[in-house]
Amino acid sequence: MVDLGRLGLLPTERFRSLGSGRGRPLLHSQEAQWRGLPVHLESLVLSSGGVVEAALALPGMDEVVEQVDETCFWELIDTFAAAVDAAHGALVDGEPLELEPAADGPGWRRRLGDHVGLLVPDSTGTDWGPLGAVYTSLPVSRLTVVLR
Repeated sequence: MVDLGRLGLLPTERFRSLGSGRGRPLLHSQEAQWRGLPVHLESLVLSSGGVVEAALALPGMDEVVEQVDETCFWELIDTFAAAVDAAHGALVDGEPLELEPAADGPGWRRRLGDHVGLLVPDSTGTDWGPLGAVYTSLPVSRLTVVLR
């Protein structure tokens, strides 16, 4: 949260958590604001401490583009992905995300059809055409953004 705070993300409510009261909470959620936009942060953590699923929810892109330039948007996504040590992710509009990384290029390509875009490891070496294309690289998290 500290790195996200440096980008201007400010909590607007007290965080909510569920856990044993020691160590990382098993469930954690936080309402926040970033550049005038409401943001919802959420994570599910194994009892061993590893993050299983993390989500950063923003309003629809039509609202985001009115308030935030693209460079700042990708910096937020990159910083969040790095903070939760993301192995992969997706830009979704309510679709469920498979938690395990795909095993190979065809697996990643199949997932692209389910989402607006994917965040994939830089090393996938997948040929995305004609389904999508590499859009940008996220240097902190070392993930690549592929858009449909």
